[in-house]
Amino acid sequence: MPIDRSRRRRCCGKHAPDTRYVTDTHTGSHHSRGVALDVTLLDHAGLALDMGTAFDEMNPRSHPFYPDLPPQLQRNRLLLNAVMAAGGFIGIASEWWHFELPNAMAFPLLNDRFACYGD
Repeated sequence: MPIDRSRRRRCCGKHAPDTRYVTDTHTGSHHSRGVALDVTLLDHAGLALDMGTAFDEMNPRSHPFYPDLPPQLQRNRLLLNAVMAAGGFIGIASEWWHFELPNAMAFPLLNDRFACYGD
C-alpha cells in the first residue's frame, strides 16, 4: 500500500525529490518494507570512518564505487561493502551507505509511521 500524498508532503516537504536518490512513494522504498539499512563503519573510538561524503549527501561522489576518491576512502567503502555482503546484504549504485536484502521488492510495504523516519 503506497504512502498517501499528505504523508508524503509531511515527510518530504513541497519540493520534488531527485528520483535518482529518493523513491517514489507510490512504489515504496525498501526501507518502508523493513528490508533496507543505512549504515557506516566506526573506528575503535566510535568515530565514523571517512567515506568521502556525508551520509545522505545525494550526488555522484556518494556512489559506492566513485573513482575519484583517495585510496583510503575507497578502501573504507570496499570494507563496508564486504562486511555487509558477508551478512547477506547488497548495496545500490547511488549510495555508499545503503544496503538491502536481495529480492527486497518481494516484501510488502509496511506503511507505518516509522517508514517516514519519525513522521
